[in-house]
Amino acid sequence: MNTFSEAIKEIQNNYDAFYILNKYGGNGTHKQEFDILYEFVGDDEMGKKALNWIKNCYDCYCKEKYINDKDSAFAYLEKLIVEIIS
Repeated sequence: MNTFSEAIKEIQNNYDAFYILNKYGGNGTHKQEFDILYEFVGDDEMGKKALNWIKNCYDCYCKEKYINDKDSAFAYLEKLIVEIIS
């Protein structure tokens, strides 16, 4: 598994945008994973939007809602990884 997929899985399984430090506390949790992914998506506007949505709205306690959704922000990022790395 590559670093980008690992970062996505870590966020998907453990990130909560509504945790007080994530909502109002500067860097919050998972800074390293977000930094890796923001660098990866670069100028891809949809990639940036996907990461911004995750950072500001995603709650890992509701991850079941997004795991199999082919239109989710996570699905877009996974697709981008496959396209760029393949």
